[in-house]
This record gives sequence, structure tokens and C-alpha cells, in this order.
Amino acid sequence: MENNTYQILKPIPVLQPFIRRLLVADSAKPIHQTVRPAPTGYNYIGWLFSGSIHATVNGTNMMPSQLNKLHVAGQIQYQEIEVVYSGKLGHILAECTATGFYELTGIPGERAHAEVINLSSLAPDLSTQIDQVLENTTDQSGNTCDRTAHRIKIFQEQLCHLLEGVVSVPEYISRTVNLIESVDGNIQVSDISSQLNISPRQLRRNFKKIVGVSPKYFAKVLQMNKLLFALYSGDYDTLGKLGQEAGFYDQSHFVNAMQQFFAASPHDFIRSSEPLLSVFLGKSRNKP
Repeated sequence: MENNTYQILKPIPVLQPFIRRLLVADSAKPIHQTVRPAPTGYNYIGWLFSGSIHATVNGTNMMPSQLNKLHVAGQIQYQEIEVVYSGKLGHILAECTATGFYELTGIPGERAHAEVINLSSLAPDLSTQIDQVLENTTDQSGNTCDRTAHRIKIFQEQLCHLLEGVVSVPEYISRTVNLIESVDGNIQVSDISSQLNISPRQLRRNFKKIVGVSPKYFAKVLQMNKLLFALYSGDYDTLGKLGQEAGFYDQSHFVNAMQQFFAASPHDFIRSSEPLLSVFLGKSRNKP
């Protein structure tokens, strides 16, 4: 894993109801890169074990991610965000399911993008595990072990501590997530509320509390990521056809949406997209 991009891995089975996938970066060479993150629709729990990550949100410098502390990267919703990656990047992220962050931590998803959250009170300090990672580099046969694999193992062990206090979510929230994901966001919230026999107001309020964004916005993010997946893969004939298949009225409709979400036209976004973050976008609906 000696490159500057994130590799996608499957979490251990016990975490899979709450964690969609793991993203692991372990760079052998120093980097210094500034990127603009874009919405994926999901919250993240991360561990930075080398290098540094510093974010600016709406012009305000946020607390940098601390080494060996669990940190949160929440929903992105119309914020102006710049993230600076420096040094030999060592970073593991757990991409939560839409409800998984709330279920594991009990922290409302709508808090996750509004403040810096320290999870040290919910899981042991990873710094106590670092010496074990660095020293235990041989197996019983004396062969050298993969340090990254050790870190991934320890990270997932810490997440397993959160399973002791899993918080339940209303069934209609889980069903709403499933309905939206099953059609890549191409569904009306009013149709969902009618199908589930719940008021749109109650659905919006509790969905936003748990997931971090409204169901309408969540659906739009999934629509946009379906578009990006097709753009990245070149799997489309025309932009107009691509937009219609993703649920947009016409080409101008989804081009405007691209400008709103990513501040770029479809072609400009693909040309300028950072490899460091491309694994989060477009493919964010894909699990390993």
C-alpha cells in the first residue's frame, strides 16, 4: 500500500452492519496536497497514524486530526472545505453506513459536520497500541509481518468496543435509507413517506438527526455519485442520456447540480479530480 491513494478493504463481519468499507492510505513517500472534499452521503471514523491532515471549513481553521486518536469526518453539505495532507500519510477510515455512525456512537449525524468530535471517551486511546504495532512485526515463524495489516487489525478492534453500546434506530429510517440506496437516489421523499405511512416532516426531522442530512439531500448525493461513477468509467453515450438515467430532467439540470456540489462542470471535474479523493466519489456506492 505504498502510494498516495486510499485502498478499499472489507471490514470484519461483525462490523459490516455498521461499516460499509475501510479506506487505507499508507504512503512510503511524503506528500503535500490540498484537496476539496465532496459529499459522499456517509460519515467516517478515522485513525491518523502518520503524517498530518488539516481542514479549513468556511474559512475557519479546524483542529487538525491528532495522531493515534479516533476522529470523525462528517457529512459535507454546502460547506467550503479545503483539506491539506502533509508528510507520509498513514490514515485508516471506516466509512459508516448511513445510520452506522449514530448506531455505533450514539452521536447524532447532524452533529458530525458541525463540530470537531473526540471519540476517545468511547474507545480506548490508540496510542497505547502503537508500540505493539511497531514491535510485533514478526509472526511465530519469525517472518516479517505487514505493519499496515497490524494497524488495520487494531483499528477494527477499537471499533468493536463501540459495539457494546449500539443505539437502535427507528425501522422507518432504515427502510428509507434502503429505498433511497436501492435506486441511487432516484426517488421522491413524498413517495417514501406515503409508502411508509409516516409524515414527511417527521421523516425529514429524524432522518437528518440520525444520518446527518435530509433524505432529499442524501438522495441527491447518491444521484451525483452515480453520475460520477459513470463519468470516471466513461460508461455513457452522451451527458444528456447520463443525466436522465441518474434521474435528472435534462443535461442542464445535472450540469447545474454538478456546479452546486462540486463547483465544476462534469468534464472539468473529471479532468481536475484528485486521485487522493477519487476513491471516495463515484465509487462511494460500491463496497469491496
